[in-house]
Amino acid sequence: MPLHNIRLVVILAFFFSMVSCIKEIRPPLRTVTPKLVVEGGITTDTTPYQVKLSFSGPYRFGQNIPDSLIIEDAQVSIADNIGRSTPLTYKGNGIYVTTDTTFIGQSGKAYQVHITLQDGRSYISQPEKIAAPVTDLHVSKVEFDADYDFQHPTDLKIFVDVNDPPGEENYYLWKAYSWVPRKATGVPCGNYCIKWIYCTQLINRPFVTTFSDASINGNTIREQFIYRSPIYWFGRHYLDISQQAITREHFQFWKRFEEQNAKTGSILDPLPAPIEGNIYNVANPDDLALGYFSASSVTHKKVMLVPFSISQFLLDQTALYFVKEGGCHLVYPDALEDKYNPTGWENAEEIEVHW
Repeated sequence: MPLHNIRLVVILAFFFSMVSCIKEIRPPLRTVTPKLVVEGGITTDTTPYQVKLSFSGPYRFGQNIPDSLIIEDAQVSIADNIGRSTPLTYKGNGIYVTTDTTFIGQSGKAYQVHITLQDGRSYISQPEKIAAPVTDLHVSKVEFDADYDFQHPTDLKIFVDVNDPPGEENYYLWKAYSWVPRKATGVPCGNYCIKWIYCTQLINRPFVTTFSDASINGNTIREQFIYRSPIYWFGRHYLDISQQAITREHFQFWKRFEEQNAKTGSILDPLPAPIEGNIYNVANPDDLALGYFSASSVTHKKVMLVPFSISQFLLDQTALYFVKEGGCHLVYPDALEDKYNPTGWENAEEIEVHW
């Protein structure tokens, strides 16, 4: 037999011997007893308050809650510490909302959520007192982030400064949303006419940033990063920053949540501990629900960001992939026609952005 054929036979024999040594491993599936999951709260904003209810499932479900775990038939109400309460109405997808526009969160009052499930189990949250608002807030820096991929374009990174009140513990939670310019291919309207090429879209990214003033009490919180507003096209970004003054317990809950998200999620990792909050079974206080019912004061800061350094070359490199076919306000969710601007920014501060 030729030498090269002998080598081939040896290599094949070695390969098949290795394959025969491979054993199929079936790791045990992680299963947990379903628990009540509660997400919601009350603020000093006048918008309707909501509470979302579901049962916990295997960790692999993440944020995509199956219909079988959504709770549609509970009785839900929010009460304050002076005897007033308001029921919530079911709106779908596990979400219950308030309908009484006179029931508004007030600083200094404490609030609880009451939940009764169809099987008779009753849950209530620990009283949560709304702290005084911290109103001194302004945008201190806006940076251009050149990083992009097929999932997101380049961004404007927004930072804020806050003057922290002295002599007291303060805990902060920041959220934000923005209206940003978008472009689509548009819709033909005859005689070389194309309409609905441009629009403005609401971007509500689930960024939450928390902070404790333990190390800077009474001084300025400087350049705290809070949000990214994506760059899809030329034009202004309408930004609404929500600064919440939260309780120590709420802050600690978010820190546990952040630690949980930092886990790698490998099948060999220990099963993450449930993130229990401030809601318990009235008949069995050891039966804690997952999630948290919060009560906080809110300060809003609205600004208009005007990027001056966007070029067509930049958009061709970073945003062309995100241009969809069709009418702009029709193909992008939560979008306004180009002739409309978001309301509420008529007197907002205008910030020029250069890089």
